[in-house]
Amino acid sequence: MQTWPNDPRLPLTLALFAQNQTQPDKAKQAYKRALELDSDNILALNNLAWLYFESDHPDALQLAERAYKLAPQSGSVADTYGWILFNKGFHEDSLPILEKAYELEPGEQIALHLAEAYKATGQQEKADALLEKL
Repeated sequence: MQTWPNDPRLPLTLALFAQNQTQPDKAKQAYKRALELDSDNILALNNLAWLYFESDHPDALQLAERAYKLAPQSGSVADTYGWILFNKGFHEDSLPILEKAYELEPGEQIALHLAEAYKATGQQEKADALLEKL
């Protein structure tokens, strides 16, 4: 990083490694550095939003929304934004975003998030139908 201090790929790689090694504080610092060098880095925005969400940082929702606006066709980005919205109490607002996330990437984790949103918005039958597919 001393040789190429302005290359955003290096702190991003460090952040991914730290996150994988369950070192969230190191990962957060590296993601922040990556964003200083490339403020529209979707991966850094999304992953930092998730780490902030896990630690109840007040900027989690804002970062997730920014990532979503930059990459609305990414299922994982939509899931992060929708799930943070849901957990902040915006159940109705989270529902179309989580539905979109599931449509883009119909994986188990996104399905579970969507099922929770269905339950919270009084759509138990949709939740049950989705969970039966798992």
